[in-house]
Amino acid sequence: MGGKVQQASGGVKLGANVVVSLQAVSTTDQDAAALAGTLRSLAGTADLFVKDTYMQAGTLLQSLNVTVDGLVTKVSLSVPETQIEQMMQAAHASTPHGESAPQRGMDPRSGVLSGSLPPPGATPQRIRIGSAVQKAKLVQRAAPVYPPLALQARISGVVRLNAIIGKDGTVENLTVVSGHPLLVQPAMDAVKQWVYQPTFLNGEAVEVVTQVEVNFTLEQ
Repeated sequence: MGGKVQQASGGVKLGANVVVSLQAVSTTDQDAAALAGTLRSLAGTADLFVKDTYMQAGTLLQSLNVTVDGLVTKVSLSVPETQIEQMMQAAHASTPHGESAPQRGMDPRSGVLSGSLPPPGATPQRIRIGSAVQKAKLVQRAAPVYPPLALQARISGVVRLNAIIGKDGTVENLTVVSGHPLLVQPAMDAVKQWVYQPTFLNGEAVEVVTQVEVNFTLEQ
């Protein structure tokens, strides 16, 4: 993509939510679409290249919003300030005082980042599974409560959430990808009660990173 981006700009808006926005102007519409596709792909697999300590950051990157408007590729990410503080505290706590964090570099033999993957033969503690595959493993589902205000305003739609499923199949963590503000909390309250079949890899239970959807439909 080098040389195909004519101009790039960005900014950060501070507040209860820290909003990071970027936009790049490409030479052609095709270049803009290709750039957007690359960014979505990188964001979707971010959690595969970070340590467990920073897994929340990798999961947050999956909620990156990438859109294309002609030659312009727009990228935005909204993160609650409290969540940033929690990640910083977790990162600080994971590094012993007086000891530097492990160096990460490219292994010339394998072509992967050192420190990003488990040793050969070791079973990863967390894996990514597609939403359709994980949905088939759902054994207990709580229906969301439709908010009265949303009903009165005739608001419907889909709430998308990034989820971390524990080794026992319960939902351990949720972050919002998209959805109407009135529908997000009821969706999260419902999904927190969902239970999945545990996922095993090499005979060991592992955590799962996936995306779930909660659909709010008005009665016809």
